[in-house]
Amino acid sequence: MYTWANYSGADEIGIRDNNMAVYKSPSFNGLTASISGALSEGVATRGRAVGGNLEYAAGPMYLGFGFDRAKNANPAAPDAQLVLVSGAYEFGIVRPSAIYSRSKSFNGASAKAMAVGARIQLGLGELRVGAARFDPSGANNTANKVSLGYHYFLSRRTTLYTDVGSAKQDGTKRSTGVDAGIKHLF
Repeated sequence: MYTWANYSGADEIGIRDNNMAVYKSPSFNGLTASISGALSEGVATRGRAVGGNLEYAAGPMYLGFGFDRAKNANPAAPDAQLVLVSGAYEFGIVRPSAIYSRSKSFNGASAKAMAVGARIQLGLGELRVGAARFDPSGANNTANKVSLGYHYFLSRRTTLYTDVGSAKQDGTKRSTGVDAGIKHLF
């Protein structure tokens, strides 16, 4: 399937930085903040990186904002960056969610990504539906994905699941994947 790192330049940003220092605040009535930083440590293409987020999670509502920025080791070249906003709300048995992001890689390519989804309680399980669109800069390379799944809760720690997702990028054939399994939390 299509992954964010494959298309956004996020692999160039290095979502996971070596030896990153992070501070996460305590929760203030559901609001938390974090900030992070990392040195370049001799990586040829990148300089220092900073990132952070704000999250509000109280009752049925979730709102989030995050950013990541990595300096290019070449001062004449653009920096890589990622900014995203997300939200979800619990309406009893239905929890819709949405996310929007913009990114820019070290080579100057940019991308936008949007996704909507929902978790719907059905019986002893949960139906999950989603749709996403990824729009990188350039012509004829937009990707769209739809997904559907069902997760059946055997207990508080054990879940049976099955999912199907289908994606298509402009100019390519449709790709469809199916998974099924059991998840147990220890």
